[in-house]
Amino acid sequence: MRPLATETIAPAAEERVYFREAFAWMGGGLAITGAVAYALGRDAHALHAFLTAGGGWVFFALLVVELLLVGGLVTSSAGWT
Repeated sequence: MRPLATETIAPAAEERVYFREAFAWMGGGLAITGAVAYALGRDAHALHAFLTAGGGWVFFALLVVELLLVGGLVTSSAGWT
C-alpha cells in the first residue's frame, strides 16, 4: 500500500502566468457577453432588429469575428506549448 502524498505541488511560475492570463481572457469575454446581452435585453428595438430576418447577417458576422479572434489568440499563444 502506498502512502498518501502530503506535500503540495506548487505550479511553476510560467504556469501561474499562463493560467492568470487565460482566466483574464475568459473573464473579459464573459463581461463582454454579459454587456451585449444586457444592452440587447434593455432595448426592444435592438432586440427586434437582431431577431428578425435582417439580424441574421449580424449574427453571422459576429460569429465570424469571434472565430477569427479565437484563431488569432491561439496562434499568438502558440509559444506556450
